[in-house]
Amino acid sequence: MSAPSLLDRLRAAIATGDDWYAIERAFSDTVEDDEIGAARPAVFAFGYMLVTEHREEIHARTGPFAPRIEWEHSAFPQPLADVPIEILDEWVDLFESLPEPAAQARLGDLLWVRRHGDRPDIAARAAAEAYLTLATTPQWQTMDQVDSITRAIELAKQLSDDELLGDAIDVCAGFARTELADPPERRPGVPLRLLEQLTSVPAGRRPDDLTVLLASALHQFGDDPFLAESVLEMQAQIAPPDDKAAIRRRQIERWREAAQHGDGLLRRAHLQRGQELAASVGEPELASQLAEEAQSIPPEEMEMKVASREIEISYEAADAFIDAVADRHDLPTGLIAFGLQGPPAANLDELNATVADLAQRFPMSRLVTRQLLGEFNALVFEATTSEQHDRVDLAQQRAWAIMLFEPIAVRVLDGLEAKLHRPLRDELATLFGRNLIDDETANALADGAARYWAGDMPGAAHLLAPNFEAAVRKSAARLGIPVIKLPRGETPGGVLTLGALLSSLEGRLDEAWRRHLVNLLVDPLGVNLRNRIAHGLAGGASRGEVALLIHAALFVSSWDITEPVPSQTAEPPA
Repeated sequence: MSAPSLLDRLRAAIATGDDWYAIERAFSDTVEDDEIGAARPAVFAFGYMLVTEHREEIHARTGPFAPRIEWEHSAFPQPLADVPIEILDEWVDLFESLPEPAAQARLGDLLWVRRHGDRPDIAARAAAEAYLTLATTPQWQTMDQVDSITRAIELAKQLSDDELLGDAIDVCAGFARTELADPPERRPGVPLRLLEQLTSVPAGRRPDDLTVLLASALHQFGDDPFLAESVLEMQAQIAPPDDKAAIRRRQIERWREAAQHGDGLLRRAHLQRGQELAASVGEPELASQLAEEAQSIPPEEMEMKVASREIEISYEAADAFIDAVADRHDLPTGLIAFGLQGPPAANLDELNATVADLAQRFPMSRLVTRQLLGEFNALVFEATTSEQHDRVDLAQQRAWAIMLFEPIAVRVLDGLEAKLHRPLRDELATLFGRNLIDDETANALADGAARYWAGDMPGAAHLLAPNFEAAVRKSAARLGIPVIKLPRGETPGGVLTLGALLSSLEGRLDEAWRRHLVNLLVDPLGVNLRNRIAHGLAGGASRGEVALLIHAALFVSSWDITEPVPSQTAEPPA
C-alpha cells in the first residue's frame, strides 16, 4: 500500500475503530475505485474474523482467522492460506509502519499464522503484547477485549514464552476480578470465558484466588443450570481427584433442581441433560433415577400441540385399478397386482431433492437441535448436524408418503371385496405361499389378512407383523442370505433382526422397495409399524395400518430365487 494518503486514512480508521470490523469499514469507505488494488492488503488484514480456540468447529476449519463472508465458491477476505505472497509482503511493510496496538496485533498475528517474514516469532510476540494492550483499552469492545486476552494466551503457549504467558494470565485474572466484583450488567459470557482460560493453563501458573473467583461466578450465575454446569466443570477441572466425584454429582443435582421449575417440556429437557451427564461420569444409578422421573411426566404437562392439515386425496387411480381387475381378472390376480403397486416415495432422487429443498428454504431449522420423542417421553433421536437433520427429514418424508398411501390401500382392498368377493382364507394362503414363503407362514399370514375383512384389526395386526418377519427370514434363507449370527465370546448367537435382514437385502432388492419396508416396519424415525406392534406401543391397530401390512406381505410373496448363495450363517456385527 504505497500511497501515503491510504496509510494516513488507515491510521485514522484504527484511531477511531472499536473493533476489527469498524476499522475495516471506516477504511474501506474512504477508498476510491482506482485505489482498490492498492488498498486490498489492508482491507483483507482487518476484514478477517478473529476465531479463538473455544470456537472449536470454525477454528478447526479456518484456523484463528476466518473470512467474514463465505459464498458457495468464494469468500471475503479470501482464506488466509490462499493469500498470495504479494499481499503478505505488503503486510510486512504495514506491520513495520504502523505502531498502533490494533495494527501490531492483527498484522503480527497474520504474519505468524502464515509464518511469513524473516522472524515471524518476533511478529507473534509483538502481536501478543499488542493484544494485551487492547484488552485494557476502554475504547475496545468488551468481547473483543476478551478475545484479545484469549489470543494472547494462545500465542504465548505457541511461542513457549513463560514471561509472556505470565503477563497474559495477569491481565486475564485482573479482568475477571473486575468483572465479577463490579459488573456493569449481567453478562456471564465475559467472566466465564476468562475463567476458562485461567483453568486451562498449567496448575502452577493459575492465579492463587482462582477457586474464589469460580465460587463467586457460581454464586452469581448458578441460578441458570447451563451456566452452573460450566462453572462446576471448571471447578472439577482444578479440584483434587478425591473431590471431583462430589462436584460431578452437584452438577447433576443442579439439573434435577432446575427440572422442578417450568413446564413439562422444560422439565424433561433438564432431566435429560442430567441423565446424560450422570451416564457420562459413571453414575448409572443416578441416571436411572432421572430417566424414571422424566418418563413419569404426565402427557398433559408436556403441552404438546397437534399440528394438522387437511389434504384431498384422489382415488381416481385406485378406482380405475379396482374396475380393471373386476372387469378382466379374478380376486387373486388383483391382490397380486396390488402387492406390486408402489412403493410410496419410489423416486429416490426426487425424495433427496425434496429434503435438499427443505434445507435451503428453511435454513434456520438446521441451526436448532431437533428431538424426536417416543413413548414414555423417551428420546428417540436428536438431530444436531446437517447429516442428522437430513436423516430425520428423509425418514419423515418417506413416512408421510406411506401415510398418504394408507387410505388408498384401504380403498383398494375394500373395493376388490365389493366388486368381486371377500377373500377366502384358503385363497389367501395359496396367494401368500406361491413362491418362497413356506406353508406354515403363508397360513398365518392368511389368518391375519382374513381378519382385516372380518373387522378384527388388532388380531390382524398381531398376526401379520410377526409372520411378515418370519416370511422375510425364511424367504431370505431360501435365497441363500444369512439369517443367523454365531455366538462370539459372551455374546449369544441367534437369528438376525428384521432390520438386519432388510439391510442385508441391499443390492438384491429394488432399493426404493427396501427403504419403504425399513421405514414402514423398523425405522424408529419412520412409521416403525412392526416394532410398535411387537412392543405393545401401537394400541389398537387401525384399518389403514393393517392394509399397509397386507400390501407389504403381498409384495414379499412375489419374491423368487434369482441368485442362490450357499451360506446362511453370518458373522455377528462388531
